[in-house]
Amino acid sequence: GRPLGIEADGSLGLGEAVCLELASGRIRSVSGAGGAPRDACGDPDAVLSPGWIDSHLHLLACAANHAGTDLSHAPPCSIDELLERVAGEPDGSGGWVGARLRLDEGRLAERRHPTRAELDQAAGGRPVRLRHATRHASVLSSAGWQALGELRDLPPRQVPRDSSGRPLGVAFELEPRISAAVGPLPAGVLAAGLEAVSTALLELGIVALDEMSAANDPGRVALLAEAGATGRG
Repeated sequence: GRPLGIEADGSLGLGEAVCLELASGRIRSVSGAGGAPRDACGDPDAVLSPGWIDSHLHLLACAANHAGTDLSHAPPCSIDELLERVAGEPDGSGGWVGARLRLDEGRLAERRHPTRAELDQAAGGRPVRLRHATRHASVLSSAGWQALGELRDLPPRQVPRDSSGRPLGVAFELEPRISAAVGPLPAGVLAAGLEAVSTALLELGIVALDEMSAANDPGRVALLAEAGATGRG
């Protein structure tokens, strides 16, 4: 096979095809094309390992994270700082704000989610979705909740409410329904995310994976196949 070289600076490169003979866990011989013997396979001081396989990965979710603005890498320190970022965020798919921002309330000084009312004020009435870093919850503005339709049948563990019965803002385990309301990422944005996450995986030595998202359907499979055929995934 062709060894994938990962340099000290993180750059990647495929070497020439080689055949390795192993004995007692060590490389006994290296031969090139046509069986011609070779002295070494790349840098003689480098470590050679098999390509790793990730048997459970949500690739398209990772691609969306890479394509969007991830608050976990430059986390705001407070609710006020978070709301400033929401206010400066441009409209995304379908006019939604912050649909690709990643939220972790544990990094905020207040140790809580922003409220629906706070997002309303920051975004000027636009629909807002702040998706939690776990991808199991989102915080929505009033316009965001309105886009979801009637949800009064859902229990408080999924939709915490105030004394008047209105949602406080955070929603748990409603991600498919919220994602359907927000709409898909633009194809070009998602393609860029797939390319970024594929490079990151290769830098870790991961050369194959299983896409295990429960929402996979023929359309998502076709998207992944196209990304693989064009070298982006």
